[in-house]
Amino acid sequence: MKPAQRGISLAEQIYRNLRSAIIGGQIAAGTRLREVELAEMLGASRTPLREALSRLAGDGLLTPLSKGGVEVVDVESERDDIHAIRVGLECVAIRLAAARATEEELAQLFVLVEEREAMEIADAEGRSANNARFHDLIREMSRNPRLVAMIAQYQEFFLDAERLSRLDEEASRRAGREHRGIAEAVAARDPEAAETALRHHIERAYESLKASR
Repeated sequence: MKPAQRGISLAEQIYRNLRSAIIGGQIAAGTRLREVELAEMLGASRTPLREALSRLAGDGLLTPLSKGGVEVVDVESERDDIHAIRVGLECVAIRLAAARATEEELAQLFVLVEEREAMEIADAEGRSANNARFHDLIREMSRNPRLVAMIAQYQEFFLDAERLSRLDEEASRRAGREHRGIAEAVAARDPEAAETALRHHIERAYESLKASR
């Protein structure tokens, strides 16, 4: 388990670490998880562990077993469906952003675009952080907290440095150009163009990631 983070409960840390490991494939589909074994391995009491496992089951990442314990679901088999949900939610968010973004937020969006364009291809961590902030800012500009929370449930399946590092140089540079096109459409207050640009960007990135797997 990762080192403890100040201000975050043990149950939250266990939840985040296990969720990341399941989505990232470090814990394989079909793995049976038992509270006693996990508590011993993590050096945690069963109360925060039970809370974390309950949340993961609620996320659809674990399935209770009749003989006790839980089993990790096959996340990879559901990735296409999860992607389709994400696209729909993201497109709603950007249409709202095109209407509701402030000039200050738009300026921040273009700063992120320029930072991305100046980054080295080898800087997967930097590109991942920039990519996450770019998409986060668009969602924030929607001024719709419920929508933002719903998207947050799915973004972890797609946005991380390990997956971005799989993209070849041309795919990475193309993604940067697409970020500029998205920002320009939002700044033009054109929801149709913004949605089209974002949908194209997400679909292209997803196909590139699938091909890399």
